[in-house]
Amino acid sequence: MRNLLASSQNRIHPGQEENEVNVSSPNESDLWIQLLTRIDEVEKYIRWLVDSPDSYFNSITLSMIVLNSLVLACTDYSNVDENYQPSSNGSTRNTLVEISEIFFILVFLIECIFKIVAFGFISGKTSYLRRDSWNVMDFLVVVARYV
Repeated sequence: MRNLLASSQNRIHPGQEENEVNVSSPNESDLWIQLLTRIDEVEKYIRWLVDSPDSYFNSITLSMIVLNSLVLACTDYSNVDENYQPSSNGSTRNTLVEISEIFFILVFLIECIFKIVAFGFISGKTSYLRRDSWNVMDFLVVVARYV
């Protein structure tokens, strides 16, 4: 009779005695719904952040591009290695340029990820790679940095 009264959360499984009732965690489907709702809220916020005229996302991104260009222009080419590439050995300026590049590539990676989350990657006319040809170049630059 106890088997008939067991709920979906308190089931007696084959091989389990009646006194050993398996009590599962709170309804797992509710937890998944809560998680997916949170993910949807984050996605909506990222979409607003990237695409809204009230957001400073594009202005900040453009400022980072200009700042990165200025930092790269500060490279000391009087200190090069055997392949004529700027060397940080003996050049504090080149060391600072190399360190700043880590920051800038992370900023551009985050920008790329946010735009992919907001617009989708490739499917659809308004997806990240189809929306604007600059996004294709942006994606290739970010990927090339890690290759």
